[in-house]
Amino acid sequence: MTLLKSTTLAALFVTSTATFATAQAFNLEIDGLDLAPSISDGFGADDDLGREPSLRATAGYTFANGAGLRLQLWDMDMSYDEGKNGNPTEIQSQQLDLIGFNEFEVTPGLDLEVSAGVRKLDFEDLNFADGGLTNAHEFDGIGAVFGVKATQAMFENGGVYGSFETAALFGDLIDNGDADPQSHLSQLAIGLGYEHKFSVGPTTTTLKVGYEAHQWTGIEDSSDGAFGFDGLVVGAAVSF
Repeated sequence: MTLLKSTTLAALFVTSTATFATAQAFNLEIDGLDLAPSISDGFGADDDLGREPSLRATAGYTFANGAGLRLQLWDMDMSYDEGKNGNPTEIQSQQLDLIGFNEFEVTPGLDLEVSAGVRKLDFEDLNFADGGLTNAHEFDGIGAVFGVKATQAMFENGGVYGSFETAALFGDLIDNGDADPQSHLSQLAIGLGYEHKFSVGPTTTTLKVGYEAHQWTGIEDSSDGAFGFDGLVVGAAVSF
C-alpha cells in the first residue's frame, strides 16, 4: 500500500508539470563510483577500509517543458579481507528510485532541477571470523526521496554543479537476529563536480566528473547507528 501511494504521488508530480507536453528526449546515464566508508558506528579508526567501485544506471524521459520521469538503480558491493575488528567484512546495497523531476532556468546560465519520488533500499552489513558470520545488520525499506541540483555555466557547453538529496525510508531492520519491523532510515547525499556536453545531430552526450558524500543514519540500530561513504564519481549520459 505504501509503494502504491508513493508511486501515485510521483506520477501526479510529473503529470502536473508535464500536461499536454510533447516528448523531448530519452535519457540514459551510467555512473562509475569509487567510494570508501568514512563513517560507521561499527568500524574502528584503525580498520583499513579501501575504496571499492560500483555502478549506477539511470533511464529517463524528459518532456518539452523540462519535466520528466526517471528510473535509477544503484548496486554497491564492498568486500574487505580486514574490515571490522580485523575480520572479513561485506557491505552490500541495492537502491532503486522512481523519480519525477522538473528542470528550469533561474537566471541566464544557471539551471535548477528539483525532484521527488520513491526509493526502495536493501542493505546488508555482514562481518565474518574463522567461525563464520559474527555480526549482521540488514535493512529492507521504502520511502520518499527529494533532491535539488544547480548547474552554473562556466565555459561553452560546460558547467559546475552542486546537488543535495535527502530520503526517509521505513521498513524492517534485523540487528544480529533481532527484528524491528518499524525501523526507519534517513539518508543525506551531496555532490559537486563538472559536466560537459557534446552535441552530434539530435544526440547530446554529457560527461561528468565529481565528488559524492553519503550518510545513512539508523542503519545499524533503530535509533542512531550511522554509516557513510564518499569518493569520486565519473559518468556519461546520452539524450536522444
